[in-house]
Amino acid sequence: GPHPPPKARHFAPDAANTTDLGHVWLDGLLLHYRLTGEERHVAEAIVLRDYGGPEVLRSESIEVGKPGPGELRIRQTAVGVNFHDVYVRSGLYRTLSLPGTPGIEAAGVVEEVGPGVSGFAAGDRIAYVTARYGTYASERLLPADLAIHLQAGIDDKLAATVLLKGLTAEMLVRQGYRIELGKLVLGH
Repeated sequence: GPHPPPKARHFAPDAANTTDLGHVWLDGLLLHYRLTGEERHVAEAIVLRDYGGPEVLRSESIEVGKPGPGELRIRQTAVGVNFHDVYVRSGLYRTLSLPGTPGIEAAGVVEEVGPGVSGFAAGDRIAYVTARYGTYASERLLPADLAIHLQAGIDDKLAATVLLKGLTAEMLVRQGYRIELGKLVLGH
């Protein structure tokens, strides 16, 4: 059968190295992010170049530019890992163009706001789900309309791992089969 999904852990700042702003572990791979200049940031991402088992996931440096109109630059603090990601990695789902960075849900902190974006500021905590992939990275650009503000009592790890499941459940009970009074529902 398919391999169990890898476990993601949250970022922890590295106070000993001011150019290495933080890191995250994803399935045994350490992702770093660092500032390399005012206009560009170098981040680490899990890049999938071939389909296969967990061994095909490789950490690579990527450049993250300034956010364009309608975008946010996000420093990710937690990444959700779903069976969908396992199916993409294995090649069962061929929905990610290779080479590509898998992952469809995450939580993080807004680092920079692009032109024309309102309602978000640097330092805001957010979570999101995207069909554009790319969450297996320490930083990324994200369309602002995908970001959801996180309230103070919601943990980043929780938000990054239940948002897609919650949206799926909502879709199933409102669009797939409308639950009505007197109907029996089994949740597992």
